[in-house]
Amino acid sequence: EVEREDNDLAYVIYTSGSTGNPKGVMLSDGALANFLLGMKDALKWKENKRVACMTTPSFDIFNLETLMTLAYGGCVVLAKKQETLDPSKIAKYILENKIDYLQMTPTRLRLLNTNKEAASKVYANIEKIIIGGEQFPEDLLATLQQYKNLEIFNVYGPTETCIWSTVKDLTEEKTVNIGRPIRNTELYILDDNMNLVLEETPGNLWIGGSGVAIGYLNNEKLTSERFIKNPFGEGRIYLTGDQALWKGNEVFCLGRIDNQVK
Repeated sequence: EVEREDNDLAYVIYTSGSTGNPKGVMLSDGALANFLLGMKDALKWKENKRVACMTTPSFDIFNLETLMTLAYGGCVVLAKKQETLDPSKIAKYILENKIDYLQMTPTRLRLLNTNKEAASKVYANIEKIIIGGEQFPEDLLATLQQYKNLEIFNVYGPTETCIWSTVKDLTEEKTVNIGRPIRNTELYILDDNMNLVLEETPGNLWIGGSGVAIGYLNNEKLTSERFIKNPFGEGRIYLTGDQALWKGNEVFCLGRIDNQVK
C-alpha cells in the first residue's frame, strides 16, 4: 500500500512483466472494487461458499480466492504447501474441507489429472472451477465436462488491469475462448497503427476501463510505453502484449507478441 501525492491510496501487486523482472503495479481501490463486483456477476458467484486457497500470496489471483470469498460471506480454506503438490493430497484437502469453488491454473490441473481417481473425486464434489493464468487447453475442457455437476469458467487478464478482465462460461461449450469483458471494462483489438481491426482479424489486445492500473511503481518510462490515453473513449488503455481476435462478439486469445512466459 502506498500513499500518493493526491492522498489517494494505491495497492501494489508485483508482476514479472514482459522482461521477467519483478515490477510493482499500482492499482486503485476503485479498480479492486470493480473487480469484486464484476467477477461476482460474470462467475455467477454465490454467497457463503467454501473456497479453496491453493495459490501463493505472491500471485495476483490469490486475491480472488481470498477477497472475493470474504466480500460475499464465504469461508477461505487455506491449503498447506504440501497439500498443493500431490494429486492425492489435493483431493484429500478438497474433500475433507468440503470445498465448493476451486481456482486452478492448467498446469496444476494437469498435475491433478495424473491421478485419475483423485481427479474424479475432486471434480465430482465441487460446484465451480475457475481456470486462468495460462492458455486453457481444449483437451482439459472435455475432461471437465464429463462431470455434469461442474460449472467451468475460463478467466483472462493481466495484473495491470486488476487480475481478471474477461470471463467465459465453458460449461456447455465445444471450443475455448476468453469471452467478454467484465463490467466497466473494454477490449480493443488494434493493428500496429492503432486502428480497430475487422472481426476474425488478429491484432494487438488492449484493455481499458475501471480496472486499468495507475501505472508501474517508480517507473514512468515503462508506464508511458504500456499505458496510453484511450483514443476511443475516456481514461487510458493498456497494451497486454497478447494477440487476439473478435469472433461472434467474443474474444479468442492467440498468444504473446513478445517472449513473456505465461
